[in-house]
Amino acid sequence: MGRVIELRRNFLKRRSEFGILPGSPEARALVRCLRELESAEDLPLSGDTEANLPPSAWVHQRAVPGTVLLVVYDFSDQIVTIITLRRLGMPY
Repeated sequence: MGRVIELRRNFLKRRSEFGILPGSPEARALVRCLRELESAEDLPLSGDTEANLPPSAWVHQRAVPGTVLLVVYDFSDQIVTIITLRRLGMPY
């Protein structure tokens, strides 16, 4: 199917706060994860979890392989909205 990735400000802010530098192993793993979401025929993907994003939105989380990062996202038929980035165990 192929969807368009939309990055929210909170995701970009967290990426910066976490010190994820272009070309770093974490950055490359994150890009692979986003491409996987972008090209998926069906979402959520196997292994993704649901979470309640305060105050009342249900979203999906995908672990970034080889890291302690979680990509928090929502989707429609055409867009995958990357809402934020979390570290395992970190509250929203």
